[in-house]
Amino acid sequence: EALDVFHGEEAFLPVDDDLAQGHQIGMDHLLESPKLSVETIQRSRIVGPAHPFSGEKLSPVLALYRAADFAAAAALAEQLLRHQGAGHSIGLHTRDEKRAVELGLALPVCRVIVNQAHCFATGGSFDNALPFSLSMGCGTWGRNSISDNLNYRHFLNITRVVRPLAPELVSEPTEEALFGAYLRKYVRKSGRRPGA
Repeated sequence: EALDVFHGEEAFLPVDDDLAQGHQIGMDHLLESPKLSVETIQRSRIVGPAHPFSGEKLSPVLALYRAADFAAAAALAEQLLRHQGAGHSIGLHTRDEKRAVELGLALPVCRVIVNQAHCFATGGSFDNALPFSLSMGCGTWGRNSISDNLNYRHFLNITRVVRPLAPELVSEPTEEALFGAYLRKYVRKSGRRPGA
């Protein structure tokens, strides 16, 4: 259940293309605005453009969701990510390591932050080996060219000097090794070759 903590949405929520208003990004003074009230909590289970608290806020506003179990939480997280945030990251606190892998395989995220303060860990940390960054690549899910934390390596031009390998180091795969399973499953059953 979404607990949208503030009302008076027109004071600070997106006005153009789901982007936060420039004057409100990261502003603590929003909490002192007479247009906002912490006393009103809006309950909603819906995610999408008509529910601005389900999107990226970039301000001191919190949306809290409840889920019955891990599967329901993962499904809700996928909805939220696909609305705004595809490719970014997800945080998980668990004792079951399989859950982190499950989320990584199922969700459109480039980072699964496990048992860490997500707001700090996703931008890189000495104890998690992610490069320090304020720009997290979101891969093709987020229409980015990188899925890493943006860092100096993305600004380097690297030249490779390439020579042929010694024949004993070359192992060229056969058509069977590359496409055998596909051909057996899809082509040979129909009797047609691809493109025919």
